Amino acid sequence: MNHGLSNDFLYSACKIICSFENDIGDVKSVSGTSFFVLNSDNTLSLITNRHCIDLDYKQKDNRYAKYKLFQVEVHSKIKNSTTGLPSESNDLLILNYHQFQTHSV
Repeated sequence: MNHGLSNDFLYSACKIICSFENDIGDVKSVSGTSFFVLNSDNTLSLITNRHCIDLDYKQKDNRYAKYKLFQVEVHSKIKNSTTGLPSESNDLLILNYHQFQTHSV
């Protein structure tokens, strides 16, 4: 297919998995597409759709209102230097809120 975009450009899309937890420990995960861009401040930014990071977005009821985002994972493929195919996994854990919680004794 000739669409004017290189495979490197197309393979820059990533899978994002966002996990949410409510106050009684129920966990719900959603996934979608994301990609990184370098913004005008020379800072790397992750772009995705709102439904990935806001579980209650556009819900007709409030069943997810008490769920809070606690983990964000980004999965992508890296081009294999020998074959040129996107076959090597590149996984990045961006946020894991539970790692930063402190517990009182």
